[in-house]
Amino acid sequence: MAFNPNGVAFPSMPEPEPIPRPLAKKSDEPDPAGGMLDFFKHGDPVTRLLEYPLLRGYVTDANFCKRLRKIRHEAEAAKTPEAVAKLTREMLNDPRLTQCSMLGNGMTLTVDETDLTQAERLGDIDRRSPIRVEDVVTAEKTCADKEAAKAAGNERFAAGDAAGALAFWARALRIDREAGRPDDVDFAGAVYCNVAAALLKLDRWDRAEQAASRAIKHCDFARARATEARIRMDRLVDVGELDELDESHPALTRRLLDDATRRKALYRRALAREKCRRGLEAHQDCVEARRLADAVKSGATAGEKNLLRREQLRLGKVKAAFDEQLKQRALRKAEEAAVAYQRASGVTLPDKKVE
Repeated sequence: MAFNPNGVAFPSMPEPEPIPRPLAKKSDEPDPAGGMLDFFKHGDPVTRLLEYPLLRGYVTDANFCKRLRKIRHEAEAAKTPEAVAKLTREMLNDPRLTQCSMLGNGMTLTVDETDLTQAERLGDIDRRSPIRVEDVVTAEKTCADKEAAKAAGNERFAAGDAAGALAFWARALRIDREAGRPDDVDFAGAVYCNVAAALLKLDRWDRAEQAASRAIKHCDFARARATEARIRMDRLVDVGELDELDESHPALTRRLLDDATRRKALYRRALAREKCRRGLEAHQDCVEARRLADAVKSGATAGEKNLLRREQLRLGKVKAAFDEQLKQRALRKAEEAAVAYQRASGVTLPDKKVE
């Protein structure tokens, strides 16, 4: 069995299989939905996706799975024709929900990429997860070790397959949890930093900003741990239990790696925030990344320092442009408010002079 990020198991080999029969009614009470909500009401709808070959590809989309479970609760609570009609109208906007409803009643409906792309463009559905089911299955079958999963993801990313890399990195993050081991903070920080890079390649700006922020939090935790380790060693030196502070101790040398990861994560978050039109925060992240790169013993290369210097200057101009746009927008709103007040007060507005 393999596992996806939404916590449901699916067969390792997704061979085509016959469409399950429609669910039998649990009671003889009249169904105001005419059976169109049966797929969502009986059992976990996310798990039911795995029973249908046409629906398995939706399992890796966390937003869609969350929506399915929300619809399940709404469907169970819908007892009147009005409530059912409202829920049905919501479902018709999403081709995947319509497909689930029809397959749950033994009818076949094919939804192709064109239908989903159009629904995304119209805003009827959220942007779908780029992770593919076949990549999740491959990662589960081939990677039993987190380092191997991370390396496989790095290879996919280097080959230009950012979506495939995400599946392997997600597998790397799950291995310790599935084994009941505590999270490796240093490892997780590096993987989340890689995830941010892949999401930037896929133009998922919001998700990239979230992944980079997670990487930074892990690095901050690791830095605090290294600081505590140094304090404990200093105390041991003071009481004579240690001759001198060992700078080569793994608890201290690891901080350099954490700082390097934090630098990359800050820069990647800056790029994501720039795309999200958050120029001030993007510039602040780049300034912090450059400060870390210029620090003594940072390990940053001359190329990295030059890149961060150029990006700080560029993002400074972007920030200034955003600030000017906000200023002009505020002035226009103030002028519109003044005009509206004058009109409401009956004050005659002066004609604009034509030069």
